[in-house]
Amino acid sequence: MAAGGQPQEHVGTDAEVATAVTAILTKVQGAKSTLSSFIGKMEIEQLTWPSVLESFAALSGQMSTVMKQLANEKTPPLHNRLFLPLQVSSDRDAELEKTTEGRVPILHHEIVPHYLRTKLDLDLEAKLREQADDGNARESAAMTKEISRFNEILIAALERVKEAKDEQEDQKPKSGVFQPTSTEETRKLTAMYLGGVGLATPVTQRKAALLGIKQVGKAPPAASVARVDHRQSVAPYPTTSPLKNR
Repeated sequence: MAAGGQPQEHVGTDAEVATAVTAILTKVQGAKSTLSSFIGKMEIEQLTWPSVLESFAALSGQMSTVMKQLANEKTPPLHNRLFLPLQVSSDRDAELEKTTEGRVPILHHEIVPHYLRTKLDLDLEAKLREQADDGNARESAAMTKEISRFNEILIAALERVKEAKDEQEDQKPKSGVFQPTSTEETRKLTAMYLGGVGLATPVTQRKAALLGIKQVGKAPPAASVARVDHRQSVAPYPTTSPLKNR
């Protein structure tokens, strides 16, 4: 137990650290190979969307494996370990070149601060801080403007809802009891359905005209009168043949 009752973090032996680093490097190398293959396909082949998704899925799975290896309980913590060069020389180092895959052939005093730096360069930090402050100021102004616009929209919507509610309250009966139906309307609809009270459709008038029924206050339909006169004016068909009279 450490001071203050806090459990002491397991540092791990050198053999455990070497084994964990080897396992992590193996998984990182697999992810690196997948990424290199994908970049090569992009430069040479005409990729389709399914093949791109397949490559991204493979790379995502390998990165998840690396993160699980780092979060494994058996992996000793590596963040509290220092990486210091044992020798700085201007001569070419074959082992270093092989380990870095040809990226760092020489480890001298000019490149050590760049490759082993734990903090950003001061000028770069100042530029990043300036950009962050500028972005935060712009985001704050834009956010304030959007909030004001949304507030205006919400206030207008609330006013419309309030007006509609007031109109609905005014249309309710004074007694406060809501009546979904009207007795008078029910009586009219029942009489209309059972006895045809209040109906005067063109079909009813045409039917009355065909039957020769006279309506109160109206003249008989002209079509019926014309049909009767036409029947009376037609002479009967002769029953005798003209050849017999001769």
